[in-house]
Amino acid sequence: MKGNEQVDDLSSEKQQLTAQLEALVAEYDQLELANDSLIDVADAERTRLRSMIDSVQGLRAGDLKKLDRYKNEVYKLKVENKKLVNRLDSMSVHIENLVVEKEAVEMNLQQEQQKSAQLGQVKQLLEGEVAKGSILQLSGISSTGIKRWNSGKESETSKARRADEIKVCFTLGKNLIAPKGERTVYVRLITPENTIVSLSDSSSSNTFTSNGKEMLYSNKKAVWYEGEAIETCLFISREEFTKGEYKAEVYTEDYLLGTSTVKLN
Repeated sequence: MKGNEQVDDLSSEKQQLTAQLEALVAEYDQLELANDSLIDVADAERTRLRSMIDSVQGLRAGDLKKLDRYKNEVYKLKVENKKLVNRLDSMSVHIENLVVEKEAVEMNLQQEQQKSAQLGQVKQLLEGEVAKGSILQLSGISSTGIKRWNSGKESETSKARRADEIKVCFTLGKNLIAPKGERTVYVRLITPENTIVSLSDSSSSNTFTSNGKEMLYSNKKAVWYEGEAIETCLFISREEFTKGEYKAEVYTEDYLLGTSTVKLN
């Protein structure tokens, strides 16, 4: 009897979650977007929601922990999707208003030329906003001196003579419209002497390109990004750490994500 009750409860919860997710999909279906970039954003979010619906419907008896996780995700999605839907709708209305204004001045050639230039700038601005929104951001970053013991365990230290490594931890923030897939993250550790610690501590290897400029990196890591927040850490070792302040810079692809400092005494 208890098993039957759990099955009934799971079925009811699945129906409720599915209905909530389908309501979120319907919000995107009702949008009338006047820009291809905005339409792509809405289509990507619809696809993600439908995938979650399939996952919810595939839950079986005993998947109560997964059910609780989906409940939390749906609650967050309601808040985030409301903001995104409002933003898409606002941007679309703004574009439509610009089109109306353009048509109103077509009778005057000079005004039409001026207005066309303005529309071109606005289009670039909107496309730039979407592109800017797809850039990954850090929601947290920290650097710590680490003493590595023979057992493999680590402990934090602020003493330069005890430090074997500097540990740089950061969180890639959640981004609904960022490209998904493998992303390579690079860390550059700058010493108090303003030099870069590389994997071989040389000046001719371990490089990557940022904004067309070749730069040394201290360590790198490939992560699989699916739009959700990811926490990760990289370790930079050196034969001997001198006293002073060390600065860690975190990059992905060709732009700087954030920086952090640690002082070793």
